[in-house]
Order: sequence, then structure tokens, then C-alpha cells
Amino acid sequence: MLQDLVELSDQEEQDPAEDQVHSRPKRNRKPPIWMSDYDVSVYCDVKDALEGAVRHTMASPHAHLQKLDEHFLDNSFVEGERLSRGDFLLHQVLASAPATFRERPNILRWFRHISTHPRELADALPDTGVAFEELKLQVELWSQQQSDRKVKLTWEPSRDQVWEHKSRMIRHNLKEVLGEDRMEDILKEGRGLRIYWGTATTGRIHIGYFVPMAKIADYLKAGCEVTILFADLHAYLDNMKAPWELLKLRARYYEVIIKTIMLSLGISIDRLKFVLGSDYQLSKEYTLDVYRLSSIITQHDAKKAGAEVVKQVDHPLLSGLLYPGLQALDEEHLHVDAQFGGVDQRKIFTFAEKYLPQLGYTKRIHLMSPLVPGLSGGKMSASEEDSKIDLLDPPHVVKRKIKKAFCEPKNITDNGLLSIVEYVIFPLCCPPKGGLLVSLDSGKKTKTYTSVRDLESDFAAGDVHPGELKDMVEHYLNILLVPIRAAFTSADKRDLVNRAYPKTYKGGVDELKPWRLDLCVGTIEKAEHHPDSSGYLILHLNDGSLDRRVGVVPQDSFTEFKDLLGRPVILLRNIAPTKTLGIQVTALILYAQNNKVEIER
Repeated sequence: MLQDLVELSDQEEQDPAEDQVHSRPKRNRKPPIWMSDYDVSVYCDVKDALEGAVRHTMASPHAHLQKLDEHFLDNSFVEGERLSRGDFLLHQVLASAPATFRERPNILRWFRHISTHPRELADALPDTGVAFEELKLQVELWSQQQSDRKVKLTWEPSRDQVWEHKSRMIRHNLKEVLGEDRMEDILKEGRGLRIYWGTATTGRIHIGYFVPMAKIADYLKAGCEVTILFADLHAYLDNMKAPWELLKLRARYYEVIIKTIMLSLGISIDRLKFVLGSDYQLSKEYTLDVYRLSSIITQHDAKKAGAEVVKQVDHPLLSGLLYPGLQALDEEHLHVDAQFGGVDQRKIFTFAEKYLPQLGYTKRIHLMSPLVPGLSGGKMSASEEDSKIDLLDPPHVVKRKIKKAFCEPKNITDNGLLSIVEYVIFPLCCPPKGGLLVSLDSGKKTKTYTSVRDLESDFAAGDVHPGELKDMVEHYLNILLVPIRAAFTSADKRDLVNRAYPKTYKGGVDELKPWRLDLCVGTIEKAEHHPDSSGYLILHLNDGSLDRRVGVVPQDSFTEFKDLLGRPVILLRNIAPTKTLGIQVTALILYAQNNKVEIER
């Protein structure tokens, strides 16, 4: 592991005076009591190596930092898999000179993780048994030397070069931009683009959210002003994906976890503006605009605009038709130049470009990022458990979901895992001047990929097996998820998640209450023999609604087939539509009258 640090240090020559400076009493090598299940030999190796790094890190600490980076490749913390006070001490040391480890991906990942923990937590943790005073001194010396070597630039970029650079950064990794000319006009003025990204607070957040978070980081680097909207009312309007009584809790969950993602990626949330939709969408001005907009929108355009976003059902609620209009109005009432979203939002974006000018408002710019496909194909959705990886999924659940993911050998066109590599892992895990490791031939060899296209090429050629790709995805996703899981180990955050998303139990464990049954009296309108299963009847039922319901029953349930028409039955209507013997059943027949009678509704 890090034992090479000690060997490297032993080879260096030091004068006696320097030995006296670095001499210290010999420390107890016995692991702490709280580490009773920890491997003693590994603990001692790590401790010796870290102390060696501290003693012998001189004006150029890069060789030793490389060894430290290798340590964090296999370990989450200074002392393996357990957080200790040493993590905070080392974090404090390295924070004074971040340039020393900027291109050390594993140290950088560890540093971002420790940054998410409050400094007060260190006092409650066990001591590490490793001192970092000399390391701090040498890092400061190195930082000062680098500062002394800096020379003043005699060349400055032109105004055109500045806005062109910002434009490239904004467009980086986007799928499409609507209104690029307007965007460039704003950048030429020298001011930052005002952008908003909104998310409806519905299901639990999954790894697909890393894509917009990475782009928001690009926008901030380009000098943009970014607003993040937690659209709680939209979540309710979209077929009530978020119950009214849970709106505030889910909005709070979204705020906490998105801020955690930002911090884990090293993005400063001080430069972001967070807005809750219901804080302004219930105002007089916004409500008036809703009425004005509804007076010029056709039902066809509203339904078409939400086709990719709003849940589609046979009989849509009016609330779902309001959804696109409200999202369009957000652009005006948040006072932004552009809206950012996934390519699934394109129809809503073009809808906004058509209707906002009719209200006298400016047409906005629209920035679209790619979508991460689900593990089972199609869009990664928070409402489909098997298609997504939750940000709080433990490692064994991540492994199980990835192992079950569809990944056909040599298929690079319909491969959700390769999309995760392209849009999540490479942008967030690949160092600027490095690559990502893939273990091949059952771990006998490894290969470094600096481009996702090279990985795709090898996968298409069969040089990378689906199992090897899955192992790579699992490894790097867990690296991204470690700091987020750690941040949600506190009791208050666990309680927030449990309250925002109460557990629903399958298999009839939930209490059955009579008022939940939708019972009604109906009549048999038509009866026919099942075409494929003798002994069964298909009954078409009239329950007084516009749509006729269908049931399948054994023929021996009725003594006489000839006189079924008009016979009264008691129906259970609120059952999930399901197929019985190949027939779509929409009602369950609980009771049938023997004789034909008139039913008064």
C-alpha cells in the first residue's frame, strides 16, 4: 500500500541537524480499541507510511503525494474504512495549498468528501496516532516557492476571446442549444448569462442528476448566474406524483441532497441561488399570468408540450395540461436569460418560445443536456426502481442493480452503462491529464482509457467484456456516492428521507380499510365464450360510467349462460388493470344476481 513511502524516504540522505529536527518519541503501534476488527498489519503499514510521508516530505512533495493518492485509491479514509481525527488534520494541512493535489484524483475525491463534514465532528472521533505538523510546514514552503516563481503576464486575452471561451464552456457536452445567437449577444456585452434549472420534487434523486450538476459547474466557471428551482407545485400537478401533505418534506429533501451533491463535486453553493416554486407561484402576478396564458393555449398544444415530461394517462387531469404553461412562465418570473434542462424538455422549451412573446415577454434561450438512459433501457426515471441507482443506495444494492443491467456484448448503440460512463463517470472521475482504469482478463491486467470513444471501440470489438464494463461502472459510481452516503448518516437526514418517502409495503402487509374499496352495482351488457380457454366467459359490464368494464369468470359460476344479459352484479372497480388469460380485466365481479331484475341507479 503506502509502505513504498517509507522505502522511498529511507533512500534519501539527510544531515544530522535535519534528523534532530524531525526526531520524535516512538509512538505506540497498537491499533485503537475501537478498531478491534481492523487488520493489525494493514493498520501498522498505513501508520508507518503516513508518518514517513510526514517526516520526509520536503520542498517538492509530489513523489510522496503520489503514494498518498495510491492509498486513497483503495481506502476511503486515512486509516482505511473508518473516519478518524487524522482525516481532518490532513485536510487542514492540504487545504493551505490545493494546487499540490489538483491532479491527484483520489486525494481530490477524499478532500471533497471530508469537506462535507462539519469541523466540530473531529472532536468526537478517535485520534489517528499520526502527526502532520512537518507535512503542513513543507506544504506551506512548497506553496510559497511556487508563488515566488510566478511571473506577471504581459499578455491578456481580448474581449472576443473571453466571450468565445465562455460560450464554448456553456455549450460543452450539451445536446442542443436554442437561441445561440441571443446567448452570444449577451456574452459579448460582458455580463454573465442568467440561467435557471428546475426540478420537480417527485421521486428520490438518482445518478442521472450528476449530469445537470456537472453542467451547472461549467456555467459557474463561465461566470453565469445560476438559479436552482425546486418545483414543488409542478410535482403535485404532474398526476399528483408528490402528495400535497409531502410537498414541503420532499422539497426540503431535494434541497439538502442537491447541496450535498454540489459540495461532493467541489462546487461552491455560495454562488448558487435556490428558489422554492410555491414561494412565488402563488403570487397575484404569477396567477394572473396563468389565466392570461390559459386563454391563448390550445388543449392540443398543452398536451403535446408535456408529452415527454408529464405522466401520460388515458384520461389526463387538467393539472397536467397546466404544467407546461407554468414552466414557461417560470422563465419570466425568475428573470433569467436561459432555461437549462434535459432533451426530454424540448417540447416544453419550444412551447415557451411560441407563447411567451404572445404575452409580451422575451423569448428565452434554451440549453439541453443529454439524458442518462435507465439500466433496463429507456429514460432513467425516479419512479422505476430497477431503472435507476439511488444516490443513497448502499454498495451491495449498486452491485445488484448493475449486474442486472442490460449490457449486450459488442452493442454500443443500446447500452445504458456506456452512457453512464460517457455522461457521468468520465466528466466527474477522469483527471484532466489522466484516464480511467478498466480491469481486464479477470483482473490479470488493466488498461487506462483517456477517452470514452476508445472504450466504446474496445467494447464493440469485444476486447472489453460486459462483466468488465459493469465492474468499472460499479467502482467509479461508488467513488462518487461515498461522500453523499456519508453525509446522510446523521439521524436528522435519515429522518427527513423516511418522512419524505414513507415506506410502502408489498404483499398485503398494508392495512385493508373498507372505504378504500370502490364497489358498485352494474349489469352484464354482453357475454361471450373465451376464444382460447374453454370453460371461461368474458363479461362486458355496465357500471354507469362512459367506459365499459371487462371481467373474466369461470362458466360454472353461472348455471345458465343463455340469460346473462341484464343480470345485476356487484363490481370492485379500483383494481390495477391486469391480463387474465390474455384478456385485459378492469373489474372484479364479487357477486351476481340469479334472476334478472331492474337496477335503479
